[in-house]
Amino acid sequence: MNYDLFISYRRENGSQMARLLRTYLEERGYRVFLDVEELKAGHFDMALLRNIEAAQTFIVILSPGCLDRCKNDGDWLRIEIAQALKLGKKIIPLMMEGFKFPPKTEMPEDMNELDRHQAVLYSNDFFQASMDKLCGNLGSPKGIKPPKTWKSLVLLGGGLALLGGAIAYLFLHHPGGTVNRTGENTQAQPTTASGVPQAPQNALPNLANKPDAQMVLIPAGTFMMGSTDGVGATDEHIQHEVYLDAFYIDKYPVTFDEFDKFCEATGAPKPADNGWGRAARPVVNVSWNDAQAYAKWAGKRLPTEAEYEKAVRGGTNTLYFFGYDAAQLGDYAWDFDNAGGITHRVGQKKPNPFGLYDIIGNVWEWCSDWYGMDYYSMSPPKNPQGPETGKYRVLRGGSLVDTPMNLRSAMRDWGMPESRTPRHGFRCAKDAGR
Repeated sequence: MNYDLFISYRRENGSQMARLLRTYLEERGYRVFLDVEELKAGHFDMALLRNIEAAQTFIVILSPGCLDRCKNDGDWLRIEIAQALKLGKKIIPLMMEGFKFPPKTEMPEDMNELDRHQAVLYSNDFFQASMDKLCGNLGSPKGIKPPKTWKSLVLLGGGLALLGGAIAYLFLHHPGGTVNRTGENTQAQPTTASGVPQAPQNALPNLANKPDAQMVLIPAGTFMMGSTDGVGATDEHIQHEVYLDAFYIDKYPVTFDEFDKFCEATGAPKPADNGWGRAARPVVNVSWNDAQAYAKWAGKRLPTEAEYEKAVRGGTNTLYFFGYDAAQLGDYAWDFDNAGGITHRVGQKKPNPFGLYDIIGNVWEWCSDWYGMDYYSMSPPKNPQGPETGKYRVLRGGSLVDTPMNLRSAMRDWGMPESRTPRHGFRCAKDAGR
């Protein structure tokens, strides 16, 4: 039997999650290979390797300390990971809370490429959202016909969206420090005691190097936030009407030129550009804390999640601000299909109806809100600010390594506020009249 998925894990601290994951995925139509369930007798080692080769996707559960014994040549977790890498399999690491990826110098050579695969961060607090993301990365199980358009996107069971075709992700390695399994750079960055760089109160950036420095006024009024029934992930429901006061939002994401001037003025270290170039490319490898510090220094703030969704929709209520046809994405966004694995100078694609550029694709953008999976069920109808507390901050818009599912107007993501990755950037907002 050929399986859709092969699950690899460390028995001591990953077996319970492996069984839970197998049950969840099989209920959604995937054919899953889990060694303790499928191997009854015979040559254990050869059977494992054959099933890795036969499976479409290799999922490895990265629990705390699971890679400690991988220096041993006979370690089976190492053998399985190395085999999947050797065969060029689609690999999705599922990173459990508390896991930290070791430095490359401590990893065996045959596992060195593991950190180039896009991980899914698992959180007990947001189980369904974590599973939605995992299933979104997997694509449709064999035998299930994908929808012809994203308008017919539906959920299976507990929130699995059917995706047309297999979704491939690239993990972009940060050359300047240790990178963990979600793509988060864990290299320490000097900060003040409060966690953000000190900034002159009335210092302002020089915006001359941006293609167009103006902000766009988003008028006051209502819009429908979230996804309609049967569309999108669990955390995009319920769809609800939101009123927002008028606000301004940057026409483009903040660029390296702008952020470098902030660093020069405040003494904050300049973020790495991954060798892609700086200038008018969107700044990357910036945490939520970095973005917050820049916005304050510039006399602005980060947009709320509601403001971002209203801005990206541009007055529309369709799957994308240009309608339902994902084939048009290349006209408006740098994504997995056209970015070539790097960011691009802002302003080269078409704007949305509000005149905003790169509002989808290129980089995920930090919002001010804490993330709450079920926040929409309790969100106030006027100027929502997100939950009062949380563990993760909201990200919106999709990035250079994302496919159509993640570039929809209602798509939500989250990240640790201190995390820095080559997929995360931001733009600023400002209250109207200030």
